[in-house]
Amino acid sequence: HLSLFIKSLEIVLSIAKKNGIKFLIENNVLSNENYINKTNPLLAVSSKEILDIFSKVKDNYLGLLFDTGHFKVSAETLLFDIDKEFKKISHLIEAIHHSDNDGRSDTNSKLGDDYWFNNYLKKTKTLTHVIEVKNLEYIDIKNQLNYLQANYQVDGFKFDAGV
Repeated sequence: HLSLFIKSLEIVLSIAKKNGIKFLIENNVLSNENYINKTNPLLAVSSKEILDIFSKVKDNYLGLLFDTGHFKVSAETLLFDIDKEFKKISHLIEAIHHSDNDGRSDTNSKLGDDYWFNNYLKKTKTLTHVIEVKNLEYIDIKNQLNYLQANYQVDGFKFDAGV
């Protein structure tokens, strides 16, 4: 599957180059339900797998769309240190999907004071940020935006609300 994915990326990237746009791949989520017999059937779950893809496809038009909720669940499933592993791939990130969960399932829950990615918001302020939460009313989404902007007091820190 990896070789087919790499070949597909090369095709897509040739089109991206012609159109002058970046193509982002998103890290996958591995929960215990998919981790059958301690085997990972998915691509781009861990930092090692992500780095492997980027080492095989060295292209300035390729970037990473980092999903914080996916990474939290995968860290819990594979028992890796989320901060240590995030730092290994942070240089590849072009955009971030923000959501929280209990570490067992990707529930796209709202963000709060215990959100694991809070420590990295100021360091990633120049990237594109999308709040990817489910089952929230418009006012709740607006409150999520206000929460992030108020707690990190970063001028020009813009978030797009994706639902």
